[in-house]
Amino acid sequence: MNIELQSDSGNTVFLPRHSTALQAVEKLYSKQIQQTGLPAGVILDHNVLPLQEELQTGGVLKIIPMDSPRGVTIQRSSMDFILSMASHNVFPGRQLVIGHSIGESMFFSYRGKDSVSREDLDTLQQEIERIRSEDLHIALNIRKYEKLEEYFCKHDRYSTLLLMQHYTQPHLRIYECESYIDLAHGPLLPNSGMVGSFHLKSHSSGFVLIYPQPGGDGSKAGDFRDVRVLTQTYSEYHRWAEILEVDTVGKLNQLVQEKRIKEFIWVAESLQAQKLARISQDIQQRDELPKIILVAGPSSSGKTTFAKRLLIELRSLGLHPRSLSLDNYFIARENTPLDDEGNYDFESIKALDIPLLNSHLLDLINGKTVGIPRFDFVNGLPEYNNFELELEEDGILIIEGIHGLNPALTPEIPEEQSYRIYISALTQINLDDSNRISTSDNRLIRRIVRDHRYRGYSARESIMRWPSVRRGEHTHIFPFQDEADATFNSALDYELGVLKAHAEPLLKEIHPSSRHFSQARRLLGILDAFLPVQREFVPDLSILREFIGGSRFKY
Repeated sequence: MNIELQSDSGNTVFLPRHSTALQAVEKLYSKQIQQTGLPAGVILDHNVLPLQEELQTGGVLKIIPMDSPRGVTIQRSSMDFILSMASHNVFPGRQLVIGHSIGESMFFSYRGKDSVSREDLDTLQQEIERIRSEDLHIALNIRKYEKLEEYFCKHDRYSTLLLMQHYTQPHLRIYECESYIDLAHGPLLPNSGMVGSFHLKSHSSGFVLIYPQPGGDGSKAGDFRDVRVLTQTYSEYHRWAEILEVDTVGKLNQLVQEKRIKEFIWVAESLQAQKLARISQDIQQRDELPKIILVAGPSSSGKTTFAKRLLIELRSLGLHPRSLSLDNYFIARENTPLDDEGNYDFESIKALDIPLLNSHLLDLINGKTVGIPRFDFVNGLPEYNNFELELEEDGILIIEGIHGLNPALTPEIPEEQSYRIYISALTQINLDDSNRISTSDNRLIRRIVRDHRYRGYSARESIMRWPSVRRGEHTHIFPFQDEADATFNSALDYELGVLKAHAEPLLKEIHPSSRHFSQARRLLGILDAFLPVQREFVPDLSILREFIGGSRFKY
């Protein structure tokens, strides 16, 4: 029986059912791929599929260009797979663990080892080049659960075995190249020769895989740029993981099954509280007490709860903190700069009255009383002298906002009078040793739950806005990360188990006909790996309460 497939330009072909997406692309887009090469994958009626996928139904088939955001993700996942395969081949007794992204690179380490030698990296690089040069097929197959158990047990892949214990399907999808197998968690390229050039560089307790230069032809690996605050934060997080003894979803699920999750939550929350206390003590113990504390971070990092808890912590040290919102300093809407699409760009630093803000901050530092404006969001105008603010001699002003790390926000404030804190949910728990959960996915799930609870948004609306949010982060926050005096990781390793019950019903509302269906399906796939964790176990001062509700704080 044949299926009917159409290109986005209206071309039609009929192919036998079970034909691969690659075969369909070669028929529908033959002229295009002669000029630009094969795509990274396809979208069939809002489903993102690898080129190896056997097609069961017809529909509109769109290609995913290699240089598109989705295409880059598929390429990088394929590079991670090839690195894991290379390590499996040349170091069969070692457990390679995927870590976190650092700019255009990914950190890896070996379980139980504090460093990786140059000789080992050279050996890995040589095996990677062999795999690439031989253009090996990366097959998408289905295998029996029992056979996969045998394979992963034979090769000491215990984190994957633990993850599989939660799965109930008799057969699982896998990727297979030569003798190497991994569970399929997303699209990969069909051949190892399709990936661009990438190389390895020693870093911290492991090494980084440096991806090809963005926007290039893939023939040259990019340059590695370390992000100091991320390296420090993740190093600290690794120490926490050793205390918690949980770094994969399988281990977390074990705690849920054995009814030990409540104690784990208490310890995780305690570690965060200790970090908050250390930041507060660092502020207090500075040679000159900083009067202005600036808190910034990407969307859904828990900035609001963090700022409220920081205020309490500083108060316990005998200081007198006050809070101030940057929203008070918006300029009149008619003067707000426009973005590339002609809309008001409220995230631009030029949307703020920087001279007025700095004048007020200097007056507060010098002990004067200041009339703080309030921005009327209905009329789009600031109202002046709305309320008065004064700092005591040991007073501190906490300012939370997107531009807190940008020196251009407070150009007139002496450096010794300011203290910048970067906060983000830097997820460290992995699905297993070979497959990570990205920090942006973690934050998006947080945002979906929070936006529905407090703003009535659907998951579709939150997903639709997410690309714009991410663009703003890359413009206004990430370039200034190294300006921070302190960093705070708000991620909690148990949180996706709690968010699961809130997010799944919302994501399942997104219909297959929606262009956001593939994103919803992918997020559901992440949540499916977690056993549910009762929200009642979450402390009422936890940052997680900012998203699921039930916090002691008012927002």
